[in-house]
Amino acid sequence: MLPSSWMEIDDMRKVITEEFKKVTTKMLEICYRLNIKCVSVFAFAIDNFNRPEDEVEALMNLAEKKLIELSSHGSLLNKYGVRLNVVGNVALLPESVQRAVRKAERITRHNTAFVVVLQLFKLLMPL
Repeated sequence: MLPSSWMEIDDMRKVITEEFKKVTTKMLEICYRLNIKCVSVFAFAIDNFNRPEDEVEALMNLAEKKLIELSSHGSLLNKYGVRLNVVGNVALLPESVQRAVRKAERITRHNTAFVVVLQLFKLLMPL
């Protein structure tokens, strides 16, 4: 059944975001326990810029918020020695998100126990 209002779409987006966070956190915990030292997480496809402007803005706001959380003092990244590397054309992001990316990378640059590579703008190539 399709949502009938923007409110329902927003509610669905919040649920999906929270579920993604839970699944990603669990996946990273498992990798950490299995001594897997590097994990790539696909974050944003270039095609997402074709979404309605309000959706793109919501995604960018969410990205900024999560990056700020990840780089906060005493964050889980530092607790577990996780370094965050962001790959892709960061210049395509709004300036506020670029600042959040640079801060998260700077704060975690000395961590060496585990690396999370956040991939931006993955393009699917035809076979």
